[in-house]
Amino acid sequence: MAKKIWLVSRLEQLNNGKLVDFIVETLKENEKLIIELNKRQLLLGKRADGTSLGDYSPRSLELKQKRGKPSISGNKISLHDTGEFWNKFFVEVNKDIMTILSKDEKTSMLIFHYYEQIFGLSDESILKLQEKIIPTLRTKIMTFLTA
Repeated sequence: MAKKIWLVSRLEQLNNGKLVDFIVETLKENEKLIIELNKRQLLLGKRADGTSLGDYSPRSLELKQKRGKPSISGNKISLHDTGEFWNKFFVEVNKDIMTILSKDEKTSMLIFHYYEQIFGLSDESILKLQEKIIPTLRTKIMTFLTA
């Protein structure tokens, strides 16, 4: 009987916030993957909602070539002209929300011009993230329940 009461107590702890703690912790541990997934979307010229950022004009592509900074995404806008914007990506995670942003000074201007959906994960990227973190979460939960 004592074992059953102990397990109920552990399950109640999971329900009362411990599970959220595990999720937040695991997302923080996977910040690099989250950022990489966001960058892959931008490389394809896509926002998190799947809409296109558009194409560079022929003139823009020509200027990039002259500056020695050819587009890494062909003619798709990727927001990677100098790399500074991408290099300053970071993730904030708390119990209610996960936010991807950049500390680059151009961030506000890029959000204004291309909308805040330049940050975030598409459905496809979320599935890739889930494939990575679910086994970790499962291990953390089982360890917690059997400790």
